[in-house]
Amino acid sequence: MMRSVSTTWEAGLLPALLHLHSQARKGEIFLHQTASFEDKWDADCLNALYRHMNSDKWYPQSANLKAA
Repeated sequence: MMRSVSTTWEAGLLPALLHLHSQARKGEIFLHQTASFEDKWDADCLNALYRHMNSDKWYPQSANLKAA
C-alpha cells in the first residue's frame, strides 16, 4: 500500500505508479490510496491552500489516477 506522496504528479506519483505496474506479475494487485478531486478547480483550490501553508502536500485529480 502507498499513501501520501509529497511531490508533483509528473515528477513523482505517475512515474512511481507506472514503475510499480511494470513490476507486477499476472494476478498481482497494487493498492494505492490517495484523496483526489473530480473537479480541477477544487483540487487547485486546496493545493493553493497547502502552498500558502508551506506544505509540499497536494491533491491530484481523479482522472489522472484513473488514467494511470
